[in-house]
Amino acid sequence: MNRHLVAVVAARAIWAAVPAAAVLVAAPPVAAAPAPTPPPVDGGASVQTLEPSRPSTPARDDQFLTDLTRAGIRIADVPTVIFGAHDTCAFIAAGHDAIEAVEQGQRNNATMTRADEIAYVDAAIGVYCPRYLGLTGTLA
Repeated sequence: MNRHLVAVVAARAIWAAVPAAAVLVAAPPVAAAPAPTPPPVDGGASVQTLEPSRPSTPARDDQFLTDLTRAGIRIADVPTVIFGAHDTCAFIAAGHDAIEAVEQGQRNNATMTRADEIAYVDAAIGVYCPRYLGLTGTLA
Protein backbone atom coordinates (compact mmCIF):
# COMPACT_ATOMS: atom_id res chain seq x y z
CA MET A 1 0.00 0.00 0.00
CA ASN A 2 2.91 2.29 0.61
CA ARG A 3 4.05 1.91 -3.01
CA HIS A 4 0.57 2.71 -4.27
CA LEU A 5 0.43 5.93 -2.22
CA VAL A 6 3.84 7.02 -3.48
CA ALA A 7 2.78 6.36 -7.10
CA VAL A 8 -0.44 8.35 -6.69
CA VAL A 9 1.37 11.28 -5.07
CA ALA A 10 4.03 11.26 -7.80
CA ALA A 11 1.42 11.11 -10.56
CA ARG A 12 -0.55 13.94 -8.98
CA ALA A 13 2.62 16.07 -8.60
CA ILE A 14 3.47 15.57 -12.27
CA TRP A 15 -0.10 16.36 -13.33
CA ALA A 16 -0.16 19.51 -11.19
CA ALA A 17 3.21 20.68 -12.52
CA VAL A 18 2.41 20.30 -16.21
CA PRO A 19 -0.23 23.04 -16.51
CA ALA A 20 1.96 25.49 -14.60
CA ALA A 21 4.93 24.72 -16.82
CA ALA A 22 2.77 25.09 -19.91
CA VAL A 23 1.59 28.51 -18.77
CA LEU A 24 5.15 29.65 -18.16
CA VAL A 25 6.30 28.45 -21.55
CA ALA A 26 3.27 29.82 -23.37
CA ALA A 27 3.53 33.34 -21.95
CA PRO A 28 6.11 35.36 -23.90
CA PRO A 29 8.38 37.53 -21.79
CA VAL A 30 7.43 41.17 -21.79
CA ALA A 31 10.25 43.69 -21.72
CA ALA A 32 9.59 46.57 -19.39
CA ALA A 33 9.75 49.97 -20.99
CA PRO A 34 12.60 52.08 -19.62
CA ALA A 35 11.49 54.62 -17.06
CA PRO A 36 11.54 58.19 -18.35
CA THR A 37 14.38 60.35 -17.10
CA PRO A 38 13.06 62.64 -14.39
CA PRO A 39 13.62 66.37 -14.86
CA PRO A 40 16.55 67.86 -12.94
CA VAL A 41 15.67 69.16 -9.50
CA ASP A 42 17.81 72.28 -9.86
CA GLY A 43 15.83 73.83 -12.70
CA GLY A 44 17.89 72.56 -15.62
CA ALA A 45 21.51 72.59 -14.54
CA SER A 46 23.07 69.31 -13.61
CA VAL A 47 26.11 68.66 -11.49
CA GLN A 48 27.96 67.43 -14.57
CA THR A 49 27.56 70.77 -16.32
CA LEU A 50 28.40 73.09 -13.44
CA GLU A 51 31.69 74.90 -13.70
CA PRO A 52 33.93 73.87 -10.80
CA SER A 53 35.59 76.38 -8.54
CA ARG A 54 39.15 77.39 -9.32
CA PRO A 55 41.54 74.80 -7.90
CA SER A 56 43.54 75.46 -4.79
CA THR A 57 47.07 76.66 -5.32
CA PRO A 58 49.41 77.93 -2.63
CA ALA A 59 48.94 81.50 -3.90
CA ARG A 60 45.12 81.27 -3.95
CA ASP A 61 44.98 79.59 -0.57
CA ASP A 62 47.27 82.26 0.91
CA GLN A 63 45.12 85.02 -0.59
CA PHE A 64 41.95 83.44 0.85
CA LEU A 65 43.52 83.05 4.30
CA THR A 66 44.84 86.64 4.15
CA ASP A 67 41.35 87.92 3.25
CA LEU A 68 39.88 86.08 6.23
CA THR A 69 42.56 87.33 8.59
CA ARG A 70 42.01 90.93 7.42
CA ALA A 71 38.31 90.48 8.18
CA GLY A 72 39.23 89.47 11.74
CA ILE A 73 38.41 85.78 11.37
CA ARG A 74 40.65 83.47 13.37
CA ILE A 75 41.54 80.28 11.53
CA ALA A 76 41.90 77.12 13.58
CA ASP A 77 41.87 74.45 10.84
CA VAL A 78 43.30 75.63 7.51
CA PRO A 79 42.37 72.55 5.38
CA THR A 80 38.77 72.66 6.61
CA VAL A 81 38.50 76.40 5.96
CA ILE A 82 39.82 75.99 2.40
CA PHE A 83 37.56 73.00 1.75
CA GLY A 84 34.63 75.04 3.02
CA ALA A 85 35.42 77.80 0.53
CA HIS A 86 35.23 75.33 -2.35
CA ASP A 87 32.03 73.93 -0.84
CA THR A 88 30.63 77.47 -0.74
CA CYS A 89 31.35 77.87 -4.46
CA ALA A 90 29.66 74.55 -5.21
CA PHE A 91 26.64 75.59 -3.12
CA ILE A 92 26.28 78.81 -5.11
CA ALA A 93 26.89 76.98 -8.41
CA ALA A 94 24.01 74.66 -7.54
CA GLY A 95 21.64 77.62 -7.74
CA HIS A 96 21.71 79.09 -4.23
CA ASP A 97 22.35 82.76 -3.71
CA ALA A 98 24.98 84.35 -1.49
CA ILE A 99 22.48 85.04 1.31
CA GLU A 100 21.64 81.33 1.45
CA ALA A 101 25.37 80.57 1.54
CA VAL A 102 25.80 82.91 4.51
CA GLU A 103 22.84 81.38 6.34
CA GLN A 104 24.05 77.83 5.64
CA GLY A 105 27.52 78.76 6.82
CA GLN A 106 26.14 80.06 10.10
CA ARG A 107 24.17 76.83 10.58
CA ASN A 108 27.35 74.84 9.94
CA ASN A 109 29.48 76.90 12.34
CA ALA A 110 27.65 78.63 15.16
CA THR A 111 30.81 80.51 16.20
CA MET A 112 30.65 82.64 13.04
CA THR A 113 28.79 85.93 13.25
CA ARG A 114 26.81 87.14 10.26
CA ALA A 115 29.56 89.66 9.50
CA ASP A 116 32.19 86.89 9.70
CA GLU A 117 30.18 84.65 7.40
CA ILE A 118 29.63 87.47 4.90
CA ALA A 119 33.39 88.08 4.83
CA TYR A 120 33.98 84.33 4.41
CA VAL A 121 31.55 84.01 1.48
CA ASP A 122 32.93 87.17 -0.15
CA ALA A 123 36.51 85.87 0.21
CA ALA A 124 35.55 82.42 -1.15
CA ILE A 125 33.88 83.99 -4.18
CA GLY A 126 36.72 86.44 -4.77
CA VAL A 127 39.43 83.78 -4.70
CA TYR A 128 37.87 80.47 -5.80
CA CYS A 129 34.79 81.32 -7.87
CA PRO A 130 35.16 84.87 -9.21
CA ARG A 131 32.43 84.26 -11.79
CA TYR A 132 30.06 85.09 -8.90
CA LEU A 133 31.74 88.40 -8.03
CA GLY A 134 28.43 90.16 -8.71
CA LEU A 135 27.11 88.53 -5.54
CA THR A 136 29.77 90.00 -3.26
CA GLY A 137 29.08 93.25 -1.50
CA THR A 138 25.33 92.57 -1.56
CA LEU A 139 25.12 90.81 1.77
CA ALA A 140 25.19 93.63 4.33
